[in-house]
Formats: sequence, C-alpha cells, structure tokens
Amino acid sequence: YVLVKGFVDDAAQKCKKRCKSSIESALRAVKLGHGRQQELIVATEMLVVYSLRKKIFEGICTLCKDEDNKFYTCLRSLHNEGTKQSVRQLLGVRQDLTCNPENAVARLRELNSKDCNTPLAKLCCLYDVQGLLSSAVQSEVREVLAADDMLPLIAYTIFLAGDQLWCSNLEYLKHFSPDSKVLAGINAGNLGYQLANFQAAMDLLRAMKSGDCEENQQAAAKSEENERVAHDGKEPDYGMTESTTRSDSRIKESGRRARSPALRR
Repeated sequence: YVLVKGFVDDAAQKCKKRCKSSIESALRAVKLGHGRQQELIVATEMLVVYSLRKKIFEGICTLCKDEDNKFYTCLRSLHNEGTKQSVRQLLGVRQDLTCNPENAVARLRELNSKDCNTPLAKLCCLYDVQGLLSSAVQSEVREVLAADDMLPLIAYTIFLAGDQLWCSNLEYLKHFSPDSKVLAGINAGNLGYQLANFQAAMDLLRAMKSGDCEENQQAAAKSEENERVAHDGKEPDYGMTESTTRSDSRIKESGRRARSPALRR
C-alpha cells in the first residue's frame, strides 16, 4: 500500500480492519472478558504497525519532510533570536514556575528511539513527559499544575528537545494510535489526551514567529533583566541548549529512568 498525502487515514483504516478481522477470528476460539479483549486488540494492532514501521513511519516522514523542516526552522529562529528565559515568557510560562525540565527533555528526545517504535510507545513517551514536568514543578513550588499552565511548559520542552520530526510524529499518531475507547478499555485512557496536548503545544510554538513577537520579545528581555537584578545574578539556568555542561550519556540515562511502567509492561 502506497502512502499518499491526504490519504494516510485510508492506510490506517485498512490496517485496523485487517487487525479486527484477525482478532474476531481468534476470539471465536477462546472466551475472554471485555478487558482482555481490548488488550488483545491493542496488542494485535501494535504488532502489525510494528512489523510495518519502516514502510509506514518512513513513508510519513517523506510526506511531512517540508512541514518538519518549517517547524524546525521555527525552533531554530526562537533559539537564535531569544534567550531561554525570553522564550519561556513568549510561550506564556509563568514566571514563578522555576522547575528543572532536564528529565522531561531527555525523555522527549527518545520519541524516535528504538524503544518508541509504535504509536502506543510514543503516546507513553508523551505521557511520561507531562508527568515529569508535573513532578518537577511540585518539587520546586509544591503546586499541582492546571492544564492552562501545563501547555506552555510542554511547548517549552519541545523547544528544548530540538528536532524530533515533530510533524511526522503528529501525523503518525493521528492516524495509527489506538482508538480512545480501546485505550479506556485497557485502563490507559489518559494516553488519549496526549495527542491533543502535543498538537496544541506545537501550534503554540508555530505562533511564536519572530516578526509577530518582536514587541513581546523586548518585554520578555526587559523582564528577564529585572529578574537577574532581583536575584543578584543567581537565577538558575534550566535550559537544555548546546552549551549545557551535562554529558549526552547522562541525558540518555535520565530518559531511561523516566520510561513509564506502562511502556515497560
């Protein structure tokens, strides 16, 4: 089956129909409860998608190459034209949230690793990122974040993680993720929200074009200078840019420790 832009969902539906027919045949031979049936559906779909991962995901990457390049250019523009603190403020991250995003960034950088080679594994990765950000905030300010506060932090983490084929991954997850009802049937309903959060965070970053945000950048830079004076030049640097002093091996180890129990199972 050849993937054609605008018709990726046709390939996804064809894949799911093949899985469904195979599962229905298997269920006739054994008696399983509803929960086990849903687990079998997810396992079969992910096995089929995994076996076709090179054809499917690489095909989507080819279709989304221009979009990936444009989004990466957007990220590079933010890197080149603003400091980490000014980008945080442009994205709407609250100034009092001084959490360290290191583990969340490390986990997000595993989105295209060999351990994230199915849609379910990628959703687990995004779920872990949100959980790590929540934990980081609670350890610093002892506060449970609302959704409106979490979204800018997710966008900021994407900004720090760099080029991860964001548009290709979004397209892949849109069409090949398990249905929300199926996820709910295996007690993994929370994974279904990750795609919406991921897309909203990407949209927020796209809106941060340098030409449209010049005034905001100046205000953010002024605010950053005021904060440096207020903190006597000792403001913690929680960015993960090329100048970080931590080694790549430590970053990778942080990501491995962060993997979700659901993914390990």
